[in-house]
Amino acid sequence: MEENILSQLGTPAGPTLLRCHANALHLVVPVFDQARYQGAIIMGPLREPRHTAAYPCCRNTWPVLPLLDRRTMAP
Repeated sequence: MEENILSQLGTPAGPTLLRCHANALHLVVPVFDQARYQGAIIMGPLREPRHTAAYPCCRNTWPVLPLLDRRTMAP
C-alpha cells in the first residue's frame, strides 16, 4: 500500500485528496523523516456535495459521512 499511496501523491509528496472505489474522498497526509517515508495519516471517508455513493448498498450511510466542500477549503 505504501508505494500505491506514494505513486498517487507524486513528488514532492504532500497532503492530497484521493477518491476511492466507492466514490468517497480520503485526505492523505504522508509523514516523512528527512526524505524517508514513514507512513501516512488518512482521514475519511468524506463526501462531496453533488456526489453520490458508487454502490447501492452504501446509499443509506452516504448522507451521514462528513461533508467536504472543496469550494470552501483554503488554498
